[in-house]
Amino acid sequence: MCIRDSAVVRAADDRGPATALTQTVLAHWALDAPRDLIRYIYRPAIGRTDIASLARVVIATVSQGDAVALGIAREAGRELAAAAGVVVRALGWTDPVPCALSGSVLVKGECVALAFQNSAGGLGLQFAPLAVVLEPAQGALSLALRAWAHRETFTRKPSAFRQDCG
Repeated sequence: MCIRDSAVVRAADDRGPATALTQTVLAHWALDAPRDLIRYIYRPAIGRTDIASLARVVIATVSQGDAVALGIAREAGRELAAAAGVVVRALGWTDPVPCALSGSVLVKGECVALAFQNSAGGLGLQFAPLAVVLEPAQGALSLALRAWAHRETFTRKPSAFRQDCG
């Protein structure tokens, strides 16, 4: 994370617009001022989950109508769509591709999911069925049941699986 370019730091030093994220991020980590972010973020004990916890803060701040938080959420959706496009192309899948949206950012962050869908369409990706699921296993099960109902076939023969397993 490049803290010097974060929305909170940019707002604090007048390089970016004011944002409610300033107060919500500081409160989330019990910090007094934006300058405290640098020391907090770069401390040895910080982990990925600490940084990832900001997703909930951004989503909550979007619901307050904050334009900066909305921009961050939309960018997250665009980046997820771009990453999905890389996977689809790398695997040689053709449209439509089944997709299950899962995880709190996509489930609770409607703006992230909408940006994902819009960006995917703009990249020429067609996801169908596209389902939002609360639990990843539910998404896998749902897609498997739909495939079974339509009697879709696997791209590999069962014997190929046995060879892979040894």
